[in-house]
Amino acid sequence: MNYELELLETLADWLKKQVVFNEQDVLIHEETKRLRKAMLKHIMTLTNDTQINTYLQIHLYKLVEICDLLYHPENENNFNSAATLELLIAIRQAANSFAPQDLKLPLLLRQIKCVDYAVQWININKALKDQIVDEVLIDIIAYPIENFANIKSQPKWSNDNYLSLFIGALEDIPQNVNVDVIIHLLIRIGYNFSRFTAYCYRWMQQKLEGKDQEEKLKLLWVLKKEIRQHGLLNNLSFDDRRLPITEELCNWIDEEQTSLIHQQSENPSNQMKINTKLKVLQLAYWEKLQYDNGVYDEANLDILSEKIAFNFSSKFQEELSAPSIKSKFYPKDRSIIEPIEKLLVKMLEEVRQFLH
Repeated sequence: MNYELELLETLADWLKKQVVFNEQDVLIHEETKRLRKAMLKHIMTLTNDTQINTYLQIHLYKLVEICDLLYHPENENNFNSAATLELLIAIRQAANSFAPQDLKLPLLLRQIKCVDYAVQWININKALKDQIVDEVLIDIIAYPIENFANIKSQPKWSNDNYLSLFIGALEDIPQNVNVDVIIHLLIRIGYNFSRFTAYCYRWMQQKLEGKDQEEKLKLLWVLKKEIRQHGLLNNLSFDDRRLPITEELCNWIDEEQTSLIHQQSENPSNQMKINTKLKVLQLAYWEKLQYDNGVYDEANLDILSEKIAFNFSSKFQEELSAPSIKSKFYPKDRSIIEPIEKLLVKMLEEVRQFLH
C-alpha cells in the first residue's frame, strides 16, 4: 500500500513540473480509481482499532499532501486535485470515527467550503442585523468564517466540522429573539473565542448593574446554573487551545460571588435602619426631593444614595443598594409620584394648623 501511494505521489509531482499542464490527464484519474478499490478492500481486512488508526494516520496525511500538490488556484476546475480529494474523502468516510481530527483540510476542499460558508453568512448577517443585534457581537460571530478564509490560516478537518455546526446553529435562530438567546446559543456550542468570552463578561456585568448584593448573588447563581447546563449538553470547542467557555465563565462568576460575599462580611447590615412604608422607587424619589430642596447637606448624589441604602429599609425590601437607589432618583411613572404628593399635602395641612 505504501508503494501504491508512492506511485500516485510520483505522478502528481511529475504533473506539477510540466510546463503545459493538462487538467484532463487520465493518469491521476485511473490511479485514484484503482487506489479507491484497493484501499477500501485493505481497510476491510484490518482487525483492530490500532491497525485502523495507524493505517489512516499514514495514508490520509499523505493523500492531503498529494491533493495539495495537484491543486492550482488559478485553474477553475482542478480535475486532478478533485480526483485525489474524492479518494481522500472516500477513505476517510470508510472509517470516519477513527479519522484524525487534526488532519489538515486540503486546499481544494477549503476553497469549496469558503464559497459555501460565504453564501450562508450573507443570510445570517442580514438576519442578525434585522434583529438589531449589536454590531460588535456580529463582528465577533463573523470571526470563524473570516478566519477560515484567511490565506494565512491552516484549518484542520476539525475546524471545518465545528464551523459547519456553528453556521447551522446560527441559521436555526428564530426571528425576533433577544441578544440573550443568541449569547446562550453561542455558549452552548462552545464558542470560546477570546473576544466573545470578554463580551460575555460585560454582558453579565450589565445584568448585575443596579442590584443590591443579595440580588447579585441570586442572579450569579442562576447564570452559573444555566452555563453549567450548557456544558453538559456537549463538549464542543471552537479553540482547543483555550479552556471551554463554560469553564471560563463559571470561573468569572466564582470570583464575583467570592468578592460579594467578602464585601458582605466586611460591611455587615445596619441593625439600626429606619423602616419605611414606602416602596424603593417612592423612597428614592422622596429622598431626592428633600435633597433638591436643601434638606440634606451632602456633597453629591453618590454619597446620598450610599447613605440611603445603609440607613433605610423600604417596604418589601430590607437590604438596599446604592446603585439601585441612584437609578431610581428620576421616576416618570405617576403611580410613584402621586403617593408622595398626597403625603406632602397632608403634611402641609398639618403644619398650617399651627400657623393660623
